[in-house]
Amino acid sequence: MPTKSDCATAAEALHQAFLVNLIAEAESQLYKEGSDSEYSSSASSCSSADSSSSSSDDEPLPQTSEAILETLGQLYLECDLNS
Repeated sequence: MPTKSDCATAAEALHQAFLVNLIAEAESQLYKEGSDSEYSSSASSCSSADSSSSSSDDEPLPQTSEAILETLGQLYLECDLNS
């Protein structure tokens, strides 16, 4: 049985991490949407306080799944995954 290269092992781990994070992000989004409809007045007051403490760039931070995809893309560029 052929052994996997370090790059192939890393790619497999990143694929699994991507799927887990994608599911977690989707569930988090669904939870936020449900919470916003039930508690819209308290959520709006919290979000206004959070927005004042955000960075001046006003760019949202990338989600973990996006960072994993970028890392996976770099891995594919740098490694021969067939060995």
